[in-house]
Amino acid sequence: MEIEIKEGLAYLKIDEEMTIYQAGEICSKMIECFNEHGGLILDFSNTISCDAAGIQLICSARKTAGDMKKQFSVVNASEPVINAVARAGMHPEKILGI
Repeated sequence: MEIEIKEGLAYLKIDEEMTIYQAGEICSKMIECFNEHGGLILDFSNTISCDAAGIQLICSARKTAGDMKKQFSVVNASEPVINAVARAGMHPEKILGI
């Protein structure tokens, strides 16, 4: 998991998995990004697995950004992330902004 800062925004690249096993660590990084920067961009280009906990983190990040009046978006949504959102009965277009 890498964080890169560009134009005041934190770009958090989720490597490999976004599952219950990584949820605590990812959540901590997301909170850090929102607290220290103007917003969060999640990059899923290298994400090979996503489960319900990962989807919940995406939804939580979107809500947190709104509450804090900060920017949030998803870039490079990988097929596993898109499929996980769809399997959960949600619309990838709305949840991921694709």
